[in-house]
Amino acid sequence: MTVASEKTKAWKRANSDWAREYEKLRKRRIHADPERRDKENETQRRYRESLTASQKEKYRKSMLARHRSRMLSDPDYKQRHRAQQKRATARRRGAVGVGEPIRRDLLYKRDRGICHICLRPAGAEWVMDHVIPIAAGGRHMWHNVAVAHRECNQRKGARQIHLF
Repeated sequence: MTVASEKTKAWKRANSDWAREYEKLRKRRIHADPERRDKENETQRRYRESLTASQKEKYRKSMLARHRSRMLSDPDYKQRHRAQQKRATARRRGAVGVGEPIRRDLLYKRDRGICHICLRPAGAEWVMDHVIPIAAGGRHMWHNVAVAHRECNQRKGARQIHLF
């Protein structure tokens, strides 16, 4: 590692708040301009291809350790992380508009903890179900989600409730 990169890392550690805000701003600028975004994506792709298998494994382990420590230290992290994963899955599946963030605690209160499929109490192990599935053109919005048992939701699959 070069002396310059060591100095940069030391400066970022000493000024972490400022460096974090600067990085957010830099990413916003890159994603606003399609040419810059494509150039950045290409640079990252080349870098990932240049890594050896052991470097990739080392990076994966460090990310898992960071994730675990945040899960333990921040009580809300798990819920935010789960919501982020759900939005990413929805985008991958081709959801037109990912929709709005939905708080699980408010959804549970709204539905009084009752599974909308079998109409029994859902208990602690419940999932958020899309009444009109995303695969069928539904959106991830407050009026299109309901409480369901995991088993009921898996049985229903990507069908609408009246077709189930």
